[in-house]
Amino acid sequence: MNRNLIHWLLPLLIGLLGGHALAATWSIGHVDSAVGVKLVVSGTTADVYVDPHDFKLASIAAGLLCDDVNRVSGLKPNLKHEAAELGRQAVIVGTIGHSALIDQLAAAGKISIAPIAGKWETYAIQVVDHPLPNVESALVIAGSDRRATAYGVFDLSQAIGVSPWYWWADVTPVHQDTLIINTGAAIEGPPSVKYRGIFINDEDWGLEPWAAKTFEPEQGNIGPKTYAKVFELILRLRGNYLWPAMHPVSTEFARIPANITLADDWGIVMGASHTEAMNRNNVLWPKEGTGPWRYDTNRANLLAYWEAWAKLRGQYEAVWTLGIRGVHDSAMLGPPDPDEKKKIVENAINDQRDLLKKYVSPDLTKVPQLFAPYKEVLALYQRGMKVPDDVTILWTDDNFGYIRQLSTPTEQKRQGASGIYYHISYLGSPRSYTWLNTTPPALIWEEMTKAYDYGADRIWVCNVGDIKPGEIGMDFWLRLAWNVHAYDNHTVGNYLTDWATREFGAEQAPAIASVMSEYYRLGFIRKPETMDTNSFDASEAARRIAQFDSLTQQADAINDQLPAEKKNAFYELVLYPVRICDLVSHVYLAPDHEAALNKIGSETDYYNTKLASGKWHQMMTEKGTTLSSFAFKWPRNIAAPSTQTAAQPTEDCYCVAAEHFARNMARNGAQWQTITGLGRTANAVAVFPTTTASITDPAQIPTQSPELDYDFTTTNSGPYQVGVYAIPTHRINAMRGLRYAVAIDNEPPQIIDFDQSSSNNSKAWQEDVIRNTNLTSTTHTIAAAGNHTLKIFMVDPGVVLEKFIVHLGDLPPSDLGPPETLAPLQK
Repeated sequence: MNRNLIHWLLPLLIGLLGGHALAATWSIGHVDSAVGVKLVVSGTTADVYVDPHDFKLASIAAGLLCDDVNRVSGLKPNLKHEAAELGRQAVIVGTIGHSALIDQLAAAGKISIAPIAGKWETYAIQVVDHPLPNVESALVIAGSDRRATAYGVFDLSQAIGVSPWYWWADVTPVHQDTLIINTGAAIEGPPSVKYRGIFINDEDWGLEPWAAKTFEPEQGNIGPKTYAKVFELILRLRGNYLWPAMHPVSTEFARIPANITLADDWGIVMGASHTEAMNRNNVLWPKEGTGPWRYDTNRANLLAYWEAWAKLRGQYEAVWTLGIRGVHDSAMLGPPDPDEKKKIVENAINDQRDLLKKYVSPDLTKVPQLFAPYKEVLALYQRGMKVPDDVTILWTDDNFGYIRQLSTPTEQKRQGASGIYYHISYLGSPRSYTWLNTTPPALIWEEMTKAYDYGADRIWVCNVGDIKPGEIGMDFWLRLAWNVHAYDNHTVGNYLTDWATREFGAEQAPAIASVMSEYYRLGFIRKPETMDTNSFDASEAARRIAQFDSLTQQADAINDQLPAEKKNAFYELVLYPVRICDLVSHVYLAPDHEAALNKIGSETDYYNTKLASGKWHQMMTEKGTTLSSFAFKWPRNIAAPSTQTAAQPTEDCYCVAAEHFARNMARNGAQWQTITGLGRTANAVAVFPTTTASITDPAQIPTQSPELDYDFTTTNSGPYQVGVYAIPTHRINAMRGLRYAVAIDNEPPQIIDFDQSSSNNSKAWQEDVIRNTNLTSTTHTIAAAGNHTLKIFMVDPGVVLEKFIVHLGDLPPSDLGPPETLAPLQK
């Protein structure tokens, strides 16, 4: 190879993004060389070929590749449909069985398609010398199906420098005059999760007014032009599935015929939310329907309502939502007896499946279906509801990122398997968080990899609100859904560096990742939308203000060093959320709250009217400020910041981060390990593997349970309390608890179960999810002053611990707990 060939080995390589068998790194050269496919050299481009008889998505992807090359180089390749017209350099794109040229190359032994043929969404990429008499060198991208073909194309687009967020976050690629592709055979796929997508929701304050007034005024709502951009983004992130916007303000997706055909052209699998049975929105039922929305008393009219949509959409690729809830996002109407309600849901599902047999396929095992036991429906399911075996159980989180239940061993054997509906944006009790995205990637990793360990691999759908400003969360979600093993508990912290490298370049990536890591940590302590619930004392308030002020200064300094073409993206993805979180802290914790309120207004006005020449006008507001009592609202009269002084611990108070253990004992193949990036003050710890057996015999805990030890010295004897700060997860399933055991020295361990799965929406649960911690305590008698050891044992997997306090007398009243005092013992 020419020694002058410069290779950009992107951190976001195929191996990192997918990590599947035979994956190879892209190698993109920017100096002319005799080696590789010359995509752009000396003012000329390779041709891009796609068979005109291939899927429409193949042509769409090939056309976008031409646009992407133009975005990088200023030169646009010719899109060819006749192999004989290709020049000496080419990119050949096609789907097995639908592209005559791909099949011809395979038959001639030029490419190997056997490893991908018949697989779900799997693609092969290979440089081929002299694939045709008129072609000297070609990059061949072959897909096992239509989406696989598109994924292969968009993989190349990322490799040459085009971010999936080039349009949605204005990430401008670095200009290159030369693009030479040199990569060996690579196979990517199949994905970890079969159906991977997003839910556009609570769109009233962002996506809908933006689409209606700025981007798609001719439609006056979210319509085909907007959905085309959504579909492209999903595919560029290697997703395939969408629950469309469904609030009353939005035109229902299927009421616009162009939406339906457009989704099919883009190869997007359409679905609908947990409340939209048979993929039909019911928010207009009070105006359009006949009779009450009650299946027990108005079955015929509800069936007719669903049948119309089954008939309209039965020929298109979809996952069908089954069951019944109330109109819009309310609880199911019906008799008060839960067993009667359970029977109503079962009957509705059976009737809905009859419609699917009639309009989709008589073989229901070939029709993807889901049942989501969301909110009150979970309680009905837990009463023994019968759900057909081929239907996917879509487990849900508690709306704050903590999954309420996963499959038991018996449920893991279901033909329909299971999946997850998850939130990084939410409107509802106890508090909405629809403005900024502060869900740490590490929390998504912890919950979703645990779910995958328990068989949730069929459907993953994430509520991303308006998409903006949830870009980072959506990006990580779909990356993990494609390859759940892309990161482990030690490397998940690297994601932000990988992301920042792709969007802003390697030079600034570490600094940007550092800013965003701290942004997520501080947001995990209190989301900006819940700052009015804070219980910070004066010192904690001052510390938060100082931390956010420092973060803003760091972000501003990075912004000053970025080239002009990167500033819009940096503002959208980093600067605006950091500045706003800083300003919200000032509103509630500092004397300058009126000035901070005004600054929030000016920052938001800039986002809407000046950023990217007004491209995002109407998109950004202090979202969720007008709808319900759960919504985030600015108080009319902001109280003065707290002057409460910090609770003063007694002489004997020892505080230690869970990751700073003195000893870590693995037992029976399991061990406590840190999760990088998850925690409010330090990295949390959990037991891996997550499928470890629970300890059922308390007598076995000291010898059979994974153990963490923390050494400390007391100057007094007496009753000590041990406080344990845990991430407020839920028990894995009904066969598990959410238990840990604690002991001082050699006393018998005390077992604590802090699960709140059975008390959803309780006051204690509300407090826990707002502060992202659960504090439990035990009392221990220390007979003599001196050296002692705090011992923490696993009883059930799924427990995630962050901090411990050993305190003479009552625990200090603080969400965060006192600062760490066992620093000399830190690892």
